[in-house]
Order: sequence, then structure tokens, then C-alpha cells
Amino acid sequence: MKKIVFYMSMFSIFFSATALHAQEIKVYAALEAGTYTVKYVESGISRGFSTVKSGIPAGILRVGLDYGYFGGELRFGLMKTSSSSYSAGTLGHAAPFTLDFRNGPFFSYLGKVQYPVTRSFNVYALLGGTLSKFSINPLGNGTHLDYNAVKTGLSYGFGVEYKPRPLFAVGLEWMQYWTNVETSLSNGNRSNTTFGGFGLSFRRSFDLGL
Repeated sequence: MKKIVFYMSMFSIFFSATALHAQEIKVYAALEAGTYTVKYVESGISRGFSTVKSGIPAGILRVGLDYGYFGGELRFGLMKTSSSSYSAGTLGHAAPFTLDFRNGPFFSYLGKVQYPVTRSFNVYALLGGTLSKFSINPLGNGTHLDYNAVKTGLSYGFGVEYKPRPLFAVGLEWMQYWTNVETSLSNGNRSNTTFGGFGLSFRRSFDLGL
């Protein structure tokens, strides 16, 4: 799966730089602020556990290339650590406990297809992969939930952009970076993690004149 995601993304980025010679090449950089959701599910013969954390702030640096209807983009993102407290009796623990959930830093490589609805408004879709670190860290003693993993998952999303000026854009997008990525497998238990959400971006393009 990792190789398929990687080669699909690299093909899209390569195609965006070799097709449509009549189009202008533009590189860009963008800053994005997002609010994301992390879902963690663990199942197996010894225990079952799931939690969903919403409204987690995230910041992303984006750099990419536009060439006509196609493009490629690289992203580096950070998410705030999110904590949850659980009452006594959860997972059979006699005392309450707290867990820290963290996704990131993460790195995405994405291919893009876009369509200009008007001169100032365009829509786009993204497909690629995301490499991310995921960790669960307990605060206190008495829980076996203590994981650290670095995994790659399929990423996809779509967005809209408004251009008040030719080289400036404000965008809104929905992005799913991971979907049920296996983050742990031990003692007969399997865990999967999903994360993604909405982001608001400010983008500056640079016309290379090629």
C-alpha cells in the first residue's frame, strides 16, 4: 500500500510538470490553520477501546506547483496534543486515568486536479499519502495504552479557493490524512487511527513565466 500511494503521488506530480506546455507554471507557498478530528479504535481478544477527539488545532506549511489543470503539493504539519480523562472502570482500571493523543509531525505528498470555475474561483481535489507519527501517552500508572508509531496512510480531500488577486488566494478545504491506519498490533489486539478535518489557508503564488 505504501508503494502504491507513493508511486501514484509521484506520477501525478511528474505529469503536472510535463503536460500542457501552453499553460503557465506557478509555484506557491501557503499557510493553513485547521481544526482536526482524531479517532482511535482498539479491538481484540483482551480488550476493546475507542475514543474520538474533535476540534484539535493544527498548523500546516504547504509548497507546490500548479500547471494548468494539474499540480503537486508537499505539506508539513503539526497538531496540538489532545488529552482525555477516563473514569474508574474503563478498561478494567480501578482508578481514573488520563491519556495524551498526538498525531504529528506529519508530512504529505499530494497530486492535485483543479478546475477554474471563474477567473477568481476554482475548485480542486487532492490524492496522495501522509507519513505521520502517532502516539498515546498515559499520565499516571495503571494503563497499558502507551504507543508510539510512524505510519503512512492514503490521503484525499477537496477544496475551494477565491483569488482576490491573480497571485493571492484564500482557500477552504476538507482533508482526510489517514483512514483506519493500523498503528499497533500486539497481544492479540489491533488498533487503527483516523485523522483529518477542515482548514483555512492563505496562498501566495509566483509566476515563473515558463
